[in-house]
Order: sequence, then C-alpha cells, then structure tokens
Amino acid sequence: MSSGGKSVLRLENSRVLVTGGAGFIGSGVVWGLNRRGCENIVVADRLRQSDKWRHLVSLRFRDYL
Repeated sequence: MSSGGKSVLRLENSRVLVTGGAGFIGSGVVWGLNRRGCENIVVADRLRQSDKWRHLVSLRFRDYL
C-alpha cells in the first residue's frame, strides 16, 4: 500500500514474534506495535531471576514464551 508516495505497513492483522521482548529494546518494539494496532504478538524471552517482566505489564500481547 502507499500513501502519498510512502509505503505503509498495516500491522493490525499481522502476527509478530518479538525475541528479547521483555528487555528494554524488545518491550519498546512491542509498545510500538501496540501503538500501530498490533496485539497478535508472541513475546519470547528468558526472564530467569530478573525484573524484566515489569517492562511488559502495560503492554498488549497474545502469548509469552
């Protein structure tokens, strides 16, 4: 699709895997996807004993691995 000569990627119906999604950058990617209407997101990360899960609290995603 194009809008004013620019290519526009529609994410509302996309399925997305974000690796490292609980980290600072990965959660920023999930946040950006949410702002574009995408919630069909699988977040993959290894939390171990960290507080990284807190980055995901306010975000919308389908599943976590």
